[in-house]
Amino acid sequence: GMQPEPTYDNLVPFIGVIDQRGVAFETKAFANGLGQFILNEMLQTSARAAEYKLSKEEASNMLRDCVKIMIHRDCGAIGEYDISTVDAKGIE
Repeated sequence: GMQPEPTYDNLVPFIGVIDQRGVAFETKAFANGLGQFILNEMLQTSARAAEYKLSKEEASNMLRDCVKIMIHRDCGAIGEYDISTVDAKGIE
C-alpha cells in the first residue's frame, strides 16, 4: 500500500553518499573531493574507535587534524577555515 508522508519531527539524521559511479550508501563519517582519497580511512578509524560517540570537542579536534593534513597535501589550499556545528538546536 501507500506509505504515509514522513513527518519531520521523527526523522533520524544520517549521512547519505552517492559516489561518482552511482553507488549509494550510508555512513557515519565521510570526506569528499580530494579528502575522500586521503581522509576517509582516518575518519572511519577514529570514529569507529570512539564507537561513533564523539563529543563536540573530540569531533572538532578530529576535523582540525583532517584540515591540517589537507592543507599540507593540497598545494592550492589556504590555511584559513571555519568550523560550524549543525544539530537539532540549529547552526552554530
